[in-house]
Amino acid sequence: MLNRTQLLTRSSHAALMTRRNADAPQSIDLKARTVRLVWSTGADVQRADYEGPFIERLSMQDRAVDLSRLIGAPLLDSHQQRELRNVLGTVTEAGIENGAAWAVVKVSERADVEPIWKDIVANIIRNVSAGYTVQEWELGTDATTGQRTKTAVKWTPIELSLVPVAADPAATTRNDPLENDMKVTATNLPAPNPNVQPGTAAVVVDPNPPAPTNDNRAQINAEIRSIGQLAGLDTAFTDGLIDRSATVDQARAAAFGEMQRRSSMQVNTQRVTVGFSNDDPAVRRERIAEGLAHRMSPGLVTLTDPARPYAHFTIADIATEQLRQRGEPVTGMSRHELITRAITTGDLPLLTQSSVNRVARERYKIAQSPLKALGRQAKAVDFRAKTAVLIDGNLKPETVNEQGEYKSGRLVQGGETYAVKKYGKTLSVTLEALVNDDLGLFNRITMMMTDGATATESDLLAQTILSNPAMSDGKAVFHADHGNLAGAGTALDAENLSVGRKGIRDQTSPAGYPLNLAPKFLLVGSALETDGEKVLAAIQPTTTDDVNPFSGKLTLVVDSRITGKQFYLSADPASIDGFEWAYLEGEEGPHIETRQGWEVDGIDFKCRLIFGAGWIDYRGWHKNPGL
Repeated sequence: MLNRTQLLTRSSHAALMTRRNADAPQSIDLKARTVRLVWSTGADVQRADYEGPFIERLSMQDRAVDLSRLIGAPLLDSHQQRELRNVLGTVTEAGIENGAAWAVVKVSERADVEPIWKDIVANIIRNVSAGYTVQEWELGTDATTGQRTKTAVKWTPIELSLVPVAADPAATTRNDPLENDMKVTATNLPAPNPNVQPGTAAVVVDPNPPAPTNDNRAQINAEIRSIGQLAGLDTAFTDGLIDRSATVDQARAAAFGEMQRRSSMQVNTQRVTVGFSNDDPAVRRERIAEGLAHRMSPGLVTLTDPARPYAHFTIADIATEQLRQRGEPVTGMSRHELITRAITTGDLPLLTQSSVNRVARERYKIAQSPLKALGRQAKAVDFRAKTAVLIDGNLKPETVNEQGEYKSGRLVQGGETYAVKKYGKTLSVTLEALVNDDLGLFNRITMMMTDGATATESDLLAQTILSNPAMSDGKAVFHADHGNLAGAGTALDAENLSVGRKGIRDQTSPAGYPLNLAPKFLLVGSALETDGEKVLAAIQPTTTDDVNPFSGKLTLVVDSRITGKQFYLSADPASIDGFEWAYLEGEEGPHIETRQGWEVDGIDFKCRLIFGAGWIDYRGWHKNPGL
């Protein structure tokens, strides 16, 4: 369930949701100028939001629809709400019956409304629309089409409109004339009762009415209670009508009179704002942060429609907005005073933190170290050393004879460990830079901190490879006894790549069976980048001797931290362990924080990175010292 009150519309930038119902000839009371209509059947309507298209459905269960605001609500001209002349009439009755929402509307006698009334009577104006708010959505998937669905399971209609275009073709107004059905007018109200105080509603009962049967009386009583419920009247009021043996027409008239009395006691006004709601301070802050991030780096941060009103806010504009939302006076304050005050409240540092992290995340996506592709990502739950779990024993299935036992392997703690560590840097942005709205400086700081974090990761990964540390068996990762080190350095060519490939292919598991691995990456430094490209280049051989066996089979990875002419082959880390790299859980990538400046007036920036890398197994790698 989604519990969120929304004001929506068919426009993609709006919030008032409407349903437009086709085919609206009417059940008309010409004398009372009333029309009975069906304004929704809950039919499927195609809509779209930021997640894409979906089917909207309205639940027509009694408990799903709150009709309390519809009785007495306006009948509008095409949902226009700005001027009184847009009000064409009022809703006098409403209910849900047989899966359809119906209402009786009374049309105004104003001269400017008369042409519309005539078109209604002539069956020219036929389409009805409802404006409503949704308090609770139920998400689902359509069983036939597989399309996303959103069903309003708690919703409130707040107005009806006559419109030119329909959206709910299954909903129509009633076609049969009801000249004697809906007469809630001054001409048929019961005579005043001298025993009732002015301003209250009462029913005068004919002293000699025809005696109804018990069945009829029960049905009438049920209808009276329904009228009272729809009109929002208490039980005592409806019980009084029943005790006086009121008819349905008399009860309807009394209920209408009571509603008029209540509405005359208090005038309630409501303004419906069409557009995205920014009332929630947390939502507003995030949208302002998005607008600021877009100004900082429009090429990286895409601006969404809800944040568009804040797309051109300066730092001073943001400070003003935040102070106003806190209820603090801003009139007469200079930009310097506004920004200083917003910093001291903590609002501006938090917002800039959100902005720079948006830019940092997008920058980080395109500034990844190429060495990461050679290892496997893991996750560290704390700062303690991570110990790999190895499999000791042959897990290759073996023959199981009748009544025989399955042979088992064992999981043991590996001897290779590594831990994540914390890295960081701070920088201060002066108040002068903030007053000058120097977003270029913000962007450069964010880029440099993000690129610096990426450089730190690359340094650690390169050091993991180049340091050739000793493993738990006491031998270095690349060692002749491990079968992954060339006996002597050679040139980078197809023949020596073949030697390295054979070294990886011939590796065996701890239990001694062949792993049959193949290299996927060729890692070189800047000194061998061209040679690497040449040896892997696709060629059009004229003879079989010219065929390059590595063309299209190896991916070249180049990092200037790989010094000299050494080169490495590595298998796909998805097929075998090599080295791992990890972030602390919840701290993936660099994280930038801000606070009020302490040593200087302004905002302090801090970039934090918690990262680590280490070897797990040597079997998927081969090193050639180069020549």
